[in-house]
Amino acid sequence: MELLAIEHPTDEDVASHEEVVQALQSLSEADLLRLKQLAKLRCAGLHVMDWEDLLNEAVTRVLAGNRRWPRAVPFVAFMAQTFRSIASEEWRRLEVANTTSESDLSDSDGTSPLESAALDPIHPGREVLARKALEEIEALFSADPSAMAVLQGFAQGYTPEEIMGQNGLTSTQYATLQRRIRRKLGKHFS
Repeated sequence: MELLAIEHPTDEDVASHEEVVQALQSLSEADLLRLKQLAKLRCAGLHVMDWEDLLNEAVTRVLAGNRRWPRAVPFVAFMAQTFRSIASEEWRRLEVANTTSESDLSDSDGTSPLESAALDPIHPGREVLARKALEEIEALFSADPSAMAVLQGFAQGYTPEEIMGQNGLTSTQYATLQRRIRRKLGKHFS
């Protein structure tokens, strides 16, 4: 079996500092808005940084030369991947810092808080908010049966493969539906 060699860009394939500065200065309003939205999406749920921090960190790394822009990649796409990389680093850091075993949480009598949490009743206010959110999602996708089928599959705990099989979707169609769902939910709940 032959392994494929991964080609790393050479110095000639990556943009110089001046080219990066020029690319940053020539971003259009639409590009800046797209980068803002991408940064917001990457920071969703990430409490250690907001979208502005992520954008600033990405620009800093690119200008410092820590992230090198391959000329063959469009600049906005390169920045989007830089956002992804930085956000992934933060998620990994949080995951390691927040890893706790169930035995670390046990009370002095040996009772697991996970057991007691499972027995705790759901707060009525949270239940009302959850039902309202579900109703909004159903209304949002009522005219999109394919997206609704994917959402229902998620809700029932099916794997992506099971959802695709049950709905006759190819992996490309499934990925397209996921993007459409994410965009609609992001726009509606932002």
